[in-house]
Amino acid sequence: RFFWETVAHRHTYATGGNSNGEHFGFPGQLAEQLTPFTEENCNTYNMLRLTALLFAVEPRMDYADFIERALYNHILPMQRPADGLVCYFLPLLPGAAKIFEPPHDSFTCCVCSGMDSYVRHSEYLYAHSDTDLFVNLFVASEVAWRARGVSLRQETRFPESDTSVLRVTAANPAEFSLNVRVPFWATQGFSVHVNGTAQKLPGRAGAYVRIMREWRTGDTVTIKAPLALRTEPLPDDPERVALFSGPVLLAGVVPANDGWTAREDNTRAVVVADGQPASTWVTPGAQPLHFSLNVARPAPIPLKPLYQIDREHYSVYWDTLAETTWLSRQHRADARHAEARERDARTVDRVIVGDTQSESAHAFAGKTTTRYPPGQGPTSPGDDMSPVLMGYHLRGGGLAPERNYRVANGRNSFSYELAIPTEGRTDLVIVSFGRTPYPRNYRLNYLLKIDDAVVRDERSVLGIESTPGLSERIVALPPEVTAGKSKIKITFEARDGGRTPSVTELRSLRR
Repeated sequence: RFFWETVAHRHTYATGGNSNGEHFGFPGQLAEQLTPFTEENCNTYNMLRLTALLFAVEPRMDYADFIERALYNHILPMQRPADGLVCYFLPLLPGAAKIFEPPHDSFTCCVCSGMDSYVRHSEYLYAHSDTDLFVNLFVASEVAWRARGVSLRQETRFPESDTSVLRVTAANPAEFSLNVRVPFWATQGFSVHVNGTAQKLPGRAGAYVRIMREWRTGDTVTIKAPLALRTEPLPDDPERVALFSGPVLLAGVVPANDGWTAREDNTRAVVVADGQPASTWVTPGAQPLHFSLNVARPAPIPLKPLYQIDREHYSVYWDTLAETTWLSRQHRADARHAEARERDARTVDRVIVGDTQSESAHAFAGKTTTRYPPGQGPTSPGDDMSPVLMGYHLRGGGLAPERNYRVANGRNSFSYELAIPTEGRTDLVIVSFGRTPYPRNYRLNYLLKIDDAVVRDERSVLGIESTPGLSERIVALPPEVTAGKSKIKITFEARDGGRTPSVTELRSLRR
């Protein structure tokens, strides 16, 4: 019970999932944990099994509420209905995308538990003691209580509809208590009728309506649970919220996140609501549970359940800002775009790592290096998984899902040829990934060579305090290694026991 309460109340996101990079952070501190590595599928699978066991010992409402949250907002979103593929992680970084495990090339724990998880849904719908039957979830289903000779058929299209009807069939009249869950989110308009007669509700949401009577064939229980719009803040940041319709977490379809954007600079997941309630933030769409988030900036964003997101990039957490704060963010974004345009104007040459055409045009050469394209393993001739210290969790669902990288380890190397300005000084820009989110150190130990000259000899550690994500390093090339040249060869050469950076882009710039 202590473990469950600690995880469910202090480490769990709006989805019902938990963890970042397969690890817990500090209790109640989730605002800085929204990354592409949140929410391992296995964790929620195991939490659901634990919750069901605890419910059997003590039928608490928060157990049933957790099951509903986790099923609708983590387990369902982790599987793609078109082909049954499942995710390892469910990213919560704004602008990230789901990465589904390939059907033949991967058999991770999350694939295995995923196969089991999706046949367990019915286990969580109902429960019983000797005298009570509990209706925990509103799902079209049938249950047979053989000891009492009673069956219950639930007819509903929940959550696309807010109404569910229970129909009783009894071999003989049977006296027992039917307990209908009043979800914690059902704060307005919830009602229960037995054969058309309204039942007295408990004094609060998050309890059970207990109906004790003699049940007969033909008895009906009609449940109405309006799916009001509501927000849930992160525990350590009340200004960063998730948006729900009843129990269903809504995701906004947003532009791709092409880097680990600092939160204060992020303009993809921002709403300016000026203190207005969530019900005023949206207008309904043509389909159930589809909306337009009209208070999003810089433009309205389409919303739909996270479990309906396929390959789109999305956000489920929104920064609620004042107008002045939003304008300040926008000004910073404009400044970054202006800086990028100025840099493009000074760029002489650029190689995009992992892009076949770009690498070929820049004379890529590598000994036992690895290229990870999005959503795949190594594919280039000569590429080899064995020397890679990090890669699997960055390969497709990484900090920038559309980027590739190369890394060399232990006496291996890779190189490119780049054009440089024939006059003036040259800056070399190296864009690479930082460490993975796992709490371990990585030792950089390599030489950076320009032709045959060593221009950088790096021996450093990417410690556990280092920020995961894209980093940029500008190396001012010595004039003596570029004089009289229009092209240079750039080599990353790892030493024994060390590694190179995970390079994703190189540029040569006019000073």
